[in-house]
Amino acid sequence: GGKVVVVGLQKPNQDVLRVRGNEERYGMELHADVINALQSKLFVRPAKPGTQFALIVVMGIAGAFLALRIQKQGLLVRAAVVAAVALAYVVCCISLYVQAQVLLNYLYHLAAFGVSYLGMRYLYLRWAK
Repeated sequence: GGKVVVVGLQKPNQDVLRVRGNEERYGMELHADVINALQSKLFVRPAKPGTQFALIVVMGIAGAFLALRIQKQGLLVRAAVVAAVALAYVVCCISLYVQAQVLLNYLYHLAAFGVSYLGMRYLYLRWAK
């Protein structure tokens, strides 16, 4: 019960659309994907702009705080800690996508983290002289 059949014709250079990765897909394939998403009630959506901005601010604060907390550690330890925090954040973003189908602009968040970390590290080294 409740089956849907999508009928279409596959002719080269007709009803072919380019999608991500320069992949070519026929129109009927795209229609079938949309029907499947509607039936399974799985809708991917981006996080709201306010949420994205709040995460940028939080990651910026986290980067500055981390720079002050680990500033006396060796280079390898600092690099490992920063990489671990960034990796943990990416894992959290992936988990949120898998569990709730919410997309985050994590590159902006990581950029805020990195810039504030480096900026605070620079300021600390300059003031410590």
